[in-house]
Amino acid sequence: MSRINNSQYGFMTTTDDIVSKRIGTTTIKQVEREAVMAINLSKFDKMDVGIAILDFKISELFLINFNDSPSFVRTVNQIDIHTPTTVIIPDCQQIEKLKFVLLSNLDDDVKQKLGKLKMFDPLVGREILKEHSLNEFNCNDLVAGAAGALINTCEEMRLIKPTNKFKITHVENRKFMLIDSSTIKDLELVSSSSDKGLTFFKFINKCTTKMGQRLLRTSILQPLTDVEDIKLRLESVTELKNEDQILFCIKSKLKQLSDLDSLFSHLLDDSGNQEQRVNNILLLKTNLMLIVELEECLNVNSPILQQIKEIFQHKNIGKSEKWTQWIFRCFKKCKGQNIEEVNDYVQKLAEEHDLNIDYRYDQIRGFYLRIKIKEKLTLPTEFTNIIHKKNIIECTTIDLLKQGSRLNDIVNEINVVSSSLIKELYEQSQDNLPIFFMVSESIAMLDMLCCFADFVNSQTGSYTCPEFGNYTHIRQSRHPIFETLFEFIPNDYSCVPELSRFQIITGANMSGKSVYIKQFAYILIMGQMGLYVPADYAIIKIHDSIFSRLSSDAHINTSTFANEMNDMNNILKTADDNSLLLIDELGRGSSLRDGFAVCLAILEHLTFLRATVFTTTHFQEIAEILGNKSCVLSSHMKSVEQYGKLKSEFKLEAGKLGTERYGINYAESSQILPSELITCAKELIEPLKSKSIKNDSKSMSKRRKLVLELYFALTQLKNLDCDINYKLDLLRTLQARFVDEINEATATN
Repeated sequence: MSRINNSQYGFMTTTDDIVSKRIGTTTIKQVEREAVMAINLSKFDKMDVGIAILDFKISELFLINFNDSPSFVRTVNQIDIHTPTTVIIPDCQQIEKLKFVLLSNLDDDVKQKLGKLKMFDPLVGREILKEHSLNEFNCNDLVAGAAGALINTCEEMRLIKPTNKFKITHVENRKFMLIDSSTIKDLELVSSSSDKGLTFFKFINKCTTKMGQRLLRTSILQPLTDVEDIKLRLESVTELKNEDQILFCIKSKLKQLSDLDSLFSHLLDDSGNQEQRVNNILLLKTNLMLIVELEECLNVNSPILQQIKEIFQHKNIGKSEKWTQWIFRCFKKCKGQNIEEVNDYVQKLAEEHDLNIDYRYDQIRGFYLRIKIKEKLTLPTEFTNIIHKKNIIECTTIDLLKQGSRLNDIVNEINVVSSSLIKELYEQSQDNLPIFFMVSESIAMLDMLCCFADFVNSQTGSYTCPEFGNYTHIRQSRHPIFETLFEFIPNDYSCVPELSRFQIITGANMSGKSVYIKQFAYILIMGQMGLYVPADYAIIKIHDSIFSRLSSDAHINTSTFANEMNDMNNILKTADDNSLLLIDELGRGSSLRDGFAVCLAILEHLTFLRATVFTTTHFQEIAEILGNKSCVLSSHMKSVEQYGKLKSEFKLEAGKLGTERYGINYAESSQILPSELITCAKELIEPLKSKSIKNDSKSMSKRRKLVLELYFALTQLKNLDCDINYKLDLLRTLQARFVDEINEATATN
């Protein structure tokens, strides 16, 4: 977590705060979230994009710039992350393609606005930013133009005032992984295809604050790519995981905190009524006291946690807490005396009339009585305003109404007396907003780290702290969600750039192919978030992006195959050597020959891209054809015939799938189709069998690949930092495998 030296937050939302009606509590009502995004494009064909996003819920202006792909993958990714309710783009010829992309990716209830080009003027934009920013900023012309257009539009829509100020946050896009929209949807990272579905966010979310939950969601959609930053998070998680008492103490304090982003942004607006302002100050005082107590819990050593502790120790935290003492004590003393008198009066009524009575307070009704009854009851004449409910009678008395009126008088007197003081406290609080917002960000990070530690401790399966290197090797890994639902078969992953960066997985239907490649994506995301992963051991190669083609769903106006080709086109244009590509059964939406040809052509092209690729297919010939390339590893999900039925063992094994015609075998064993149809299918398949590829060059190519694999494997084994006995086991396994495979290749020839 990097230090922040300036204030970052800002303006007021348009929805008024509502104070809780219940006596003794002061809370801010949650406002409906609204976010506005402005997108600015380069006038040339450079695909440079500048984006400004104003999030009203947390009063934050995000400024982002990057170079995008022709299909605007990164722009769509920002839409997925920030979920804007309004999008503004310049009205010019160059944005026609962007219009189409937005139309395809925005929800129907998102407003789209075209802004005149002069609204995106960068010079005007910088001046507007200076007027509205709380902290220093530095941005390029595209971002400045987008920010200016956004603020102007928000003023026209009366969402903000010309005097509003807000936090500015610069997002360094290169520090975060890009996860494309298809992957976010297919992995159900933050939303589910069904209302009752379990998302990855819900599964790991153990945050106790709104700030922590927002940061967790962002971290899932944008994992880190800097190894040192990831290691710092993991170090903190490890310390919290091992210190149960500290973790419990921190979480017990965190759950008492309000939504500080919302509270602090309210302090920027002093136009509310006096009661709201008093409540905001009281709520500020309560939260500052909790932060002081939270700092005392942080008896920690890891760098991130120590930095958070230092921020909580800032002198202005304690100073601000003292500013609110007078009004808090005054209000508490007067109100407490009034409540004590009401308690005595209600107790006297209960004893005098032998009734089970308690009381409530409402700003409109004042104090009123609640009498629990078991049978029909006639009340004394002093009880008035009687309301009959199930097993309860609500009523009041003249004396109780007087007490309610007295409480209102007390509040009004305090409001009058403290008006100038409240104004002064507001001004002093505004001066301290930089440290307040720094505290809010620190609490978000602390809450998320506690969430990670709590999550790992709550799991029954083994979780390990991942390491990072130039290759990926994961032993006995499991699907994080599925293993909690049923007995899950663990699998290994080994992905070395020179030998196995391209993995082709075949197998019978329902054998676990799709789960296997999705499981790898989950583990990668968890590791780069700074979270332990479900495995016995894991060393992970950092990836900058994840793209996938997993779902077979087609758009309304597009066929499955056309949708499939469109997704692959976007992947081919955007992916690079640091990307992870997940492709499930490519070519299934077309005829057998066309699907096979297109699938082979695309996959062969991807072998030259140097990206990490996991693909599943029922075209076993593709595994044979591409399997001779040095970077390709062919595997299959094991299935066996048992009692005449095909049984999937959900275990990955190297090489070609031994079971043939598993589709027909499954249909036959399941007895879904009539037996005469199965017999007919068996007769028809014989002439359709592909001719085997037999030539000496294929055998020679396979032997060369085996030697190359042995060379790289020995090199990796030499540099592997692990127990010597484990190295010896790996060496013996490597030797036996090489001998078997080289003999097999020679025998084939």
